[in-house]
Amino acid sequence: ALSNSPNAAVRVIYAGDTGAEVSNPSVAPNGKRVVFGTTVRGKPTIAVIGLDGANLTLLGEGLDPEWHPSKDLVVFHRYVSGHMQIFMIDANTGTNLVQLTSGDSGSAYAGWSPTGDYIVFASNRGWNTIKGASHGETMNLFLIKPDGTGLIQLTSGNVASTMPAWGKDGWIYFVSDQMGNGDVWRLRPATELLEPDSPGAADGESP
Repeated sequence: ALSNSPNAAVRVIYAGDTGAEVSNPSVAPNGKRVVFGTTVRGKPTIAVIGLDGANLTLLGEGLDPEWHPSKDLVVFHRYVSGHMQIFMIDANTGTNLVQLTSGDSGSAYAGWSPTGDYIVFASNRGWNTIKGASHGETMNLFLIKPDGTGLIQLTSGNVASTMPAWGKDGWIYFVSDQMGNGDVWRLRPATELLEPDSPGAADGESP
């Protein structure tokens, strides 16, 4: 909101002294609630709250949540056996928890496509097949469907490509050190990759 008085339109809806390390707010499609990360009893936790600061709901352990563009679903990551994995959960009840990735690789920074048909995320999966790659530093971008199928690899190489955000313009914006710096890049997934019956859209195949 705009105002002639400085900070008149600014309001705290969840105080940091209530839960430490508040981060990554994402607004519900109806604009009435916010999902965010916080720390509760020393554990990273996903929480939902109304814009008026009422009806705080803790959804469970996790980090970096993002709200579905049209449904009450939240995607996020949490640690499982020492590796970050992508999960999806009902934003209203904290039930229907679905684990979308698994294994010895780490996956994080999940975000929705504009239609909610795909989830983009960063992962170090396959790092041990890349010359000179590091388990802790090499990350590339992948797509997956909300049911955990249709894995597609978008980037490759011994780089750190992370923090993707899928814009309504169809481009995925992300940070990569491909040129030696932490630069902002963008890519547009080929349309045929997102069609269910097209070559390359099968599980595990890369563009």
